Amino acid sequence: MLIRERSEKSSSVPTTRGPSGTHGEVVRADADDDAATKAGHAERPGDQGPEAAEPIAIDVLTIEQTITLALGASRGQLQVSALVDLGVRLRGHIALLREPARKAADGMWHGGTEWHRHIARLDGIERQMAQAPSPLPFAALIEVQLMARDCRWLLDGYREGWR
Repeated sequence: MLIRERSEKSSSVPTTRGPSGTHGEVVRADADDDAATKAGHAERPGDQGPEAAEPIAIDVLTIEQTITLALGASRGQLQVSALVDLGVRLRGHIALLREPARKAADGMWHGGTEWHRHIARLDGIERQMAQAPSPLPFAALIEVQLMARDCRWLLDGYREGWR
């Protein structure tokens, strides 16, 4: 398990690629694909070269900052553009964290309550990610805050090695 902590400030944020709902493809918003690969972000599955064996580094600090922003979004004026941006960033983070969570579930005993709770939560997160974002400001705020809580659960589990 590889965790990369960011110590310097960067203007790049993980975003999703493509309007078709392919939110599993995370790239850097201001860099080319080669720089994104070196920075530890995933490319499209068909574009991976010999470096594909390396695990993807998960930027814990950036994810925590996004979660904090999303959970505190209701304290100021509701700007739909800011909510859309937070939603896109959270979707990218969830896409990164979902893979280790699925692998952890595969390693659990499939008849236990712990496995059932884990799988049920992951399935719920995936169903939520498959839905289109709401264009209404209040509904978008609620969706972003729910995604932030799901992202927090995934990040906490990732840090703890899925208990």
